[in-house]
Amino acid sequence: MFGLVRKKALIRYMKEIKDENRASNIYAKYPPKDNKQEKLNCYSQGYEDGTDNFYNVMVDIIRKHMNDGWIPVEERLPEVPDDMEDEYCPEFNVTIKGASRATTLKYSPDGAWFDDSGQVYVVIAWRPLPDLYKKIQEENK
Repeated sequence: MFGLVRKKALIRYMKEIKDENRASNIYAKYPPKDNKQEKLNCYSQGYEDGTDNFYNVMVDIIRKHMNDGWIPVEERLPEVPDDMEDEYCPEFNVTIKGASRATTLKYSPDGAWFDDSGQVYVVIAWRPLPDLYKKIQEENK
């Protein structure tokens, strides 16, 4: 799957192509001199409309997938062994309902999201914790 930066670059690139085609008059319309030219103008207009529609649909699809690794809890929950004790439950980056920024919480086999003090929260999205910074990983070896 594309990373966030690659998705934004793709949208920018698609818009540049669309705008460049329009600016360079690739869909040139000529005063129809005959029936053949009138048909060509219709095809040209259809191509222009199709290009615009394709761009708009693709941008919508890409933006819908620009969640930067966040997984809505309605879509999927983390897999945790049933016999895991709370103190050993895995920790995840989460977005708490009504919160203004992300935090980390633990997730238990019974489906509860909780902090180190045991306070339970309503989570709307989660993602695995990122890997350690490479320099730190090398120092820990």
